[in-house]
Amino acid sequence: METPEFKHRFFNPDAELPYGVEPREVADAIRNFYDFYADLNEFLAAEDHGRIETVLRANNALSDFVGNAATEELANATDTLIVNQKPDGFPDLLPTNNDEYAAQDFEVHHGDHGIETKCSKSNGGWQAHNMKTRGSSFSDTSAVTRKTALRTWTRYGSCRYSQRT
Repeated sequence: METPEFKHRFFNPDAELPYGVEPREVADAIRNFYDFYADLNEFLAAEDHGRIETVLRANNALSDFVGNAATEELANATDTLIVNQKPDGFPDLLPTNNDEYAAQDFEVHHGDHGIETKCSKSNGGWQAHNMKTRGSSFSDTSAVTRKTALRTWTRYGSCRYSQRT
């Protein structure tokens, strides 16, 4: 079984990322995730379960799994971000120097600052919290790889167009 390979041609080492995150840290997180993914696939294959792609066939299960694992790896690679401790809270990654978030033990349902991560096997058509609303917006910060995007999260409040509760 082949380990996924980090492809420099899809990586922007000059990306200006928010919250003090360095492109090198993102590259380290991607490499660490690839190692984890390969180890998991080797284990599943040895137990005769097939690859993770086969196990997680349902709708967005694979994208969710990859997104959660990649989010954890990025939080581990930098001192400036922590994973949002609230299940389904957003954004996914919170700045560690935010006193309001720290007072909530980084368990934030609707945060005003942070990074939302999205992973997909597709090159477009990103679906995310409130993407079709006027109540929230994402600003691209130069997608770091072709299929993994980091987006700065800014929340302006709920609105009648929101598709997320």
